[in-house]
Amino acid sequence: MQKILTMISDLRQEKYTAVVDFHGNFRSGLVSFLSRSDDRYGYSSSNSREGASFFYTHKFEPSPGVHSRIDDGLMLVSFLLGEQLL
Repeated sequence: MQKILTMISDLRQEKYTAVVDFHGNFRSGLVSFLSRSDDRYGYSSSNSREGASFFYTHKFEPSPGVHSRIDDGLMLVSFLLGEQLL
């Protein structure tokens, strides 16, 4: 438990401009929230797991179709940059 409290304290000592969650599960969403960044990017509820999208201020919906998590990540970066990478 002490390690968790130390991690939270360490996170809160920094001021993050933006946080991007490529993983999309509850724990990574919670970490993004605990960062206290005003801009938290992640996948929409249909593409994240365990309710992670609740923690994001900006949600991304990958294009439909079958693709890998790497492709999803590249599409998320494209969304952030405002440029088409794929």
